Amino acid sequence: MGVLGFRVDTREEVDEVAARMAAAGHPLQLEPTDAFWGSRYAIIQDPDGNAIGVKSTPDDAFRTAPPMP
Repeated sequence: MGVLGFRVDTREEVDEVAARMAAAGHPLQLEPTDAFWGSRYAIIQDPDGNAIGVKSTPDDAFRTAPPMP
């Protein structure tokens, strides 16, 4: 199953959306984290069990090397 993704304007907004959704009872499949491509990213489960991704616009200051396989 895939992840339906939404982009927000700021890194802080990812944390805010995740916190609001968790407080409303929606499980976080992935806590907000800094992704290697420079975005802040979280995955929230909707009431039907779908994975909803929320990410910030990439910021070069937060880019790192991709994880090794």
